[in-house]
Order: sequence, then structure tokens, then C-alpha cells
Amino acid sequence: MKKKRTFSNMITGFFNDDSKFMTFIGRVALLASANVCWLVCSLPAVTGGAALIALYTVLLERKEQTYDTAFKRFFQVFAKTLLPSLPLWLLTLGVGTALATAWRIVLRENLTDHFFLLAPLLLASAVMAIALLWLFPLLASGETSWREALPAAFLLGLRELGRSLLLLLLEGAGVLLAACCFTASLTLTGIWLLFGFAVIAWGKLLIMEGVLEKWSNH
Repeated sequence: MKKKRTFSNMITGFFNDDSKFMTFIGRVALLASANVCWLVCSLPAVTGGAALIALYTVLLERKEQTYDTAFKRFFQVFAKTLLPSLPLWLLTLGVGTALATAWRIVLRENLTDHFFLLAPLLLASAVMAIALLWLFPLLASGETSWREALPAAFLLGLRELGRSLLLLLLEGAGVLLAACCFTASLTLTGIWLLFGFAVIAWGKLLIMEGVLEKWSNH
């Protein structure tokens, strides 16, 4: 005989650890934990690479993690990858700074009609963008050595060009959304600082997760 559902049972079931509501709350709390950890660990610019790898690792393992274990896992990965990631991250910062400076000069001097100047700059920017989209998630998956990571990320991004374009659109949407939040109100700024970066990273992983799994099985 089917048991009659009472109001008390409904409330108990609603807040049960296995309920959809509590699972959703747990996912939100995990995103907040990962986001805050990433934000704090990225403040010194040179630690940004390790912070990104730790963020993607926690999000890749989100089904096994809770909001409280996410802290421990994040800092475990952060400490482990801090020194190995430094050369790659400093290279990324250096090339990114050089490209940004070059684009500033091109736009300031109105050199956009100079094909032989613009073509190499566009090519270099595209190569870097494609590689960076996949680099740190690939390292977080733990299936690629540090030496092979950069060329592997570019080849993977080129092979999955459609996904790479989606990732670029999501990255751009994240930048616009962040700018809107920071200029709108303190409340929206606080919400973005609590969740925003991790939500964008999670969205990117949803696009590339299947590809990373196939890559790891090669």
C-alpha cells in the first residue's frame, strides 16, 4: 500500500541530501568555493596559471566534490602545479602583453589597412587564442605533459574549431557580463565575484568535456 505523503514528509524529502533541491544548492556552493579560491590565488599575477589549473580540476571532478572538499582539492592542485606552471604561464603573459601592445599601436596609428602588418598579427592572435582556450583544461585533465601541453592544446583547438569558436563566444560573453556587473551595482559586482568566473569556466567545460575524455583515451 502506497504511503500517504504528509506535509512533514514532503519538507523532510525536500531538504534530504539526495533531493534535487539540495543537489542544486550543493552545486551552487561548490561553484562559489571554487570561484573564491581562484580569485584569491590569482591576485598575484604569476600564480594565475596554477590557479586556473586548480579551478578546472575542481570543476572536472565536480561530481565527486562537495563545497567543503573543493577547498582542500583546489589548494592541493594549486600547490602541486605552482612551480611547474610558472614557465608556461610567464610565457603566456609575455606573449599576451606583446600582442596587446602591437594591437594598441595598430589601432592608435590607424594601420588596419596594411595587410602585411595585419595578417601576421591576426594569425599570431588566433594561434594564441585557440591554444589558450584548451591549454589549462587539458593540463587539468592530467593527460598531457607540460612540455607537450602548448602544441597539443593548439592542435586540439584547431581540430575542434567549431567548439573553439563557441568557447571564444562564451569567453567574450563572460567579459561583457563582467563589465556590466562591475558598472551596474555593488550587488551584481558581489555576485560576479562570488560565482562569475567559475560559472564561465564550467560553461566552457560543458563544451569541451567530451573532447577531453576522448583525448585522454588516445
